Amino acid sequence: MLIVIVIIGILAGAIFPKIVGVIDRARDTAIKTDLKNIATALELYKMDYWTYKIEWAGWRWTWNGFVIIENWAADSYPKSIINALVEWWYFSQKIKSSSSKDYMIYLCKDWDSYALSAKLYYPTSWDIANIKTSCNGIGNNWTYTKYGMNYAVVWGR
Repeated sequence: MLIVIVIIGILAGAIFPKIVGVIDRARDTAIKTDLKNIATALELYKMDYWTYKIEWAGWRWTWNGFVIIENWAADSYPKSIINALVEWWYFSQKIKSSSSKDYMIYLCKDWDSYALSAKLYYPTSWDIANIKTSCNGIGNNWTYTKYGMNYAVVWGR
């Protein structure tokens, strides 16, 4: 009986790290899918309003900052970007995220381009290089250096 328990323990020790890696890679895929869906909603919005800036949403109503936060720190986030997109029928569902600070967005070039960013568990070297060159990577908004984001979807560089 003791031998069986030892063998099961060894097998569990060998398999557990692989299972955790699979779960984290699945989370990375979900994060990438969320950002692509948000990007699609933004493109639909821009077709109607000629800008990516959604009035009355985002950090201090500038449509920048965290994507999911709402009613946080007084008037800093009166309406979340996701809720605004859902309310105006550009996005079909609220995002279920482990943290309201998982996704960030910054508008660039007079609101004619943007960078959506997130933190992946397994970013590639290309992912990191891409966010560093985005408008919110290491410049004024430093989502890479301050917030640890390592993946970005960039439109209209």
